[in-house]
Amino acid sequence: MIKTNEALESLYIQHKKPKLKMPIDYYMCANEEELNNLSNIIIWNGGLGAYTNIPEGFIVAINENPVYKLEFVHAVLRSSANCFFMQEGIAVLYDGMYKGTKVIKREKKS
Repeated sequence: MIKTNEALESLYIQHKKPKLKMPIDYYMCANEEELNNLSNIIIWNGGLGAYTNIPEGFIVAINENPVYKLEFVHAVLRSSANCFFMQEGIAVLYDGMYKGTKVIKREKKS
């Protein structure tokens, strides 16, 4: 939780955003079933690493990397960017894609 808070604070400083008026709850799940239950959606296997419930302001995450900065951007924006493409575009602009995540490369066997 400390690293999560540090990541959020660095986003505030980097993008000069005001402090949140409402807190953001961050849930780390052990498996996809927990993520499905908390986010109230059903995902396919391996299809989602994190999810932000924008109206209620909480993030649910899974996988090896517990910090999904892109999801924090969604939570900070809330419904101010009220279009899917605006939400994703602004989040990617501020955070980028797949920063800090581990990419597994499989070698071809000859």
